[in-house]
This record gives sequence, structure tokens and C-alpha cells, in this order.
Amino acid sequence: MRIREQNPAGRILLVCDNFSSHFATLVDHVIESLDITRLPLPRYYPRLKPSQQIWNCVHRDLSPRDVKDTDAFRHLVRSVYESYAEQISFADA
Repeated sequence: MRIREQNPAGRILLVCDNFSSHFATLVDHVIESLDITRLPLPRYYPRLKPSQQIWNCVHRDLSPRDVKDTDAFRHLVRSVYESYAEQISFADA
């Protein structure tokens, strides 16, 4: 894999959330074969994943909405995310 080719001797640390695919058997085999250290983040730990708070708000705002197509949805997600990201209260979290 390219990541090991670019860093043949150094330690590679993979920081990941608890999404189930990050712990799939195939991923386990790849991580082991490339000698990569996986560091799972605790669930909903805002100090390590400050954007989690923003994504929770974005999810809450988008859940009741309906959009006409993928491009409209992408635009909506981007605009809602940016409106929350600009709020100073998230920067202090």
C-alpha cells in the first residue's frame, strides 16, 4: 500500500472513530500486514472530536428536510455545517 511505501520505517498511527467498517476483518488484516497501529477514539468525546458536536447539530437540522437531488443535498449540508462551524460556542467546546 502507498502509505507504507511513503513511510517504510516509521510508525503509522491510524486514528479512527467507532464506525463499524473501521473494525472489519479485512481492515484488521490490512492494518496487521502493514504494521499500522490503530487508535480508536471514544464515542462522542468532544475534546478529541470537536466536529462531532457540529455534525450532531447538522444531523438534527437535516433530518426533517427533503431535497430534490444529490447536488442540492450537498449544498444544504455544506451551508448548514458552515453556519454552525462559524459559531464561537463550538470553538470553545
